[in-house]
Amino acid sequence: MKTNPAWINNLGDAEEVPIRPSSLSVSPHAEHSAAAGVSWLHRFAALVTVLELVAFVVEAVGPSNSGIYLDLNRWLSEAFAATAVILAIWLFREGCARYVKIIGLTVSFLALGQTVMERSAASQDPSPARVLTHGPLTLLLFSLAVMLALFTRTDWRWDLPKIPDVAAPSFRHLSVFTALTLFAVTVAGSIHASGRLRLAPHFVGGIVATIGALWMLEIALNKFSALGQLKIGVVILAELVVIELLLGLVSYHTELDSHSHGLGRPLPGLAVMRATHAAVGALTLAASLFAMLQSFRYLRRRNELP
Repeated sequence: MKTNPAWINNLGDAEEVPIRPSSLSVSPHAEHSAAAGVSWLHRFAALVTVLELVAFVVEAVGPSNSGIYLDLNRWLSEAFAATAVILAIWLFREGCARYVKIIGLTVSFLALGQTVMERSAASQDPSPARVLTHGPLTLLLFSLAVMLALFTRTDWRWDLPKIPDVAAPSFRHLSVFTALTLFAVTVAGSIHASGRLRLAPHFVGGIVATIGALWMLEIALNKFSALGQLKIGVVILAELVVIELLLGLVSYHTELDSHSHGLGRPLPGLAVMRATHAAVGALTLAASLFAMLQSFRYLRRRNELP
């Protein structure tokens, strides 16, 4: 099986690069896991990620000055902070890589800061500063938690055989641009939900992110068609970003209907659409991070020696 097709420009006819070639040793943790890539540390990191995902959805659905949502956000931030601290300690006890430990410490410290912010906001209406910082901080913590969930897989390796990034523009650069754009779009959406930002930046950014994701899909299918490990993340990202764009349009239409009816309270379906739009948006961001990291696992710069 060809494991190093570095001398050809068109990779369409190359055989698929294996996830774990026989020439590389198996991760020492993988021998003790019940399933490939899954360990109790990975499961716990996934739990931490889910907690922050729920916190982001609750923040997007509930009105920023509602006491019940502030209490729920405070409870979720405290639960996330506690689990993040436990995860950071666990990472040090497992002897993980230094960069994984640094990310774990960063998440725990930021989560504790978020808890302090939630406690201060519980007794009074949230200030504009909190509204503008809570969404980005929640998304940053969610993004870092997603990375930890990936890095704690027992089969996650960086020393896999890499093939040259022959795409123009560079697929790795395009994946970074798309992930950053999706992060900015999701932040703009969370601020718009609080009424502090117009819809235009969120909508325009969503169009740009959709173009970036579809461009990544076109490159992956044409330039790296033999690299199934790279394609799967890009396909998931492209599907989610299109679904998210459609959900955004439906959510905006539902919001317009709510205002046009002149009701004192929003339509019952609006909360459901906001929750779905926020959840799929966070999952789209997670998919973009996964696709970006996969591009750095399996691709190298065109002129870089193998």
